[in-house]
Amino acid sequence: MTRHPIAWCLAISCCALALAAPLGKRERAQLMAEAQAALRAALTAQGLKKRALRAGDPSALADQEQIEDESFRKIPPLLEKLGEANDKKTWRFICKVADRVPARYGCHQAVLAAATKMSDPAVQADIKKSALKLKSPALRRVLVLHLANRKEWDVLVRALKDRDEQVAALAAWRLIDNRVEEAVEPMIDRLERLEGDRSGIWDVLRNGLGRLLGKRCNFAAEYR
Repeated sequence: MTRHPIAWCLAISCCALALAAPLGKRERAQLMAEAQAALRAALTAQGLKKRALRAGDPSALADQEQIEDESFRKIPPLLEKLGEANDKKTWRFICKVADRVPARYGCHQAVLAAATKMSDPAVQADIKKSALKLKSPALRRVLVLHLANRKEWDVLVRALKDRDEQVAALAAWRLIDNRVEEAVEPMIDRLERLEGDRSGIWDVLRNGLGRLLGKRCNFAAEYR
């Protein structure tokens, strides 16, 4: 039987991926050092930008803006590559660095890619904590998505209380769309806490509970 050349290439590529060695200690250390250096350069440039602004020096300001931008741009691919290390210490390093990078540089996508690669149970347990504790809402959002794909509903229930409305709403809709029964009572409880001024994700919870329970009410007590 003759195989198509493309099929052979795909088969070889899949085998190569399957047999790829995990990230070695030396390479991991090098990537960490590069990420730290880039972050340090970016943060230093931020400080020098403020000094140039106070001094009224537009040339120095432009130079530091360029250094800051170039340094931040180096970080996401380094963090994504570090995901191949698949250990808790590296995961925490990834989060620590990513949490200091402005969202516009796309570190949240690198963190999501790393979280997807890191299959070690200890890492995945730590990812649950990161989804609730990281400073950046963009990072918390992508980790909520990651955990929803893994059906880690207990974390999404806790994320209903997230201080960022978009994170909380995302968690709510993933629970609703997957019809997670154990989330109903916590959602009613959260609705009750918000119904005084109908703030935050009150409307999301009301509509979601209406979909889950077959009736739409304005007060939590009516869902009990």
